[in-house]
Amino acid sequence: MVAQADPTTSSLHITTAVVGSALRLAHHLAGVREHPWLRRSTHYCLESIGAIESAGHAIELKYVLQFLD
Repeated sequence: MVAQADPTTSSLHITTAVVGSALRLAHHLAGVREHPWLRRSTHYCLESIGAIESAGHAIELKYVLQFLD
């Protein structure tokens, strides 16, 4: 069985993975640092992490921790 993701809904799992990498890169590249997507996505991640009420999947936790680091 293959899980189907909803392409219209943001995913904390993949967003924290991508934003965490982008934030590390932003230390070196102004174009990344100043991109409006980074600010919006960082806000989404922080809000979503703050709203977590129960433990999620371990892989999601891995990317959340990397993002917060």
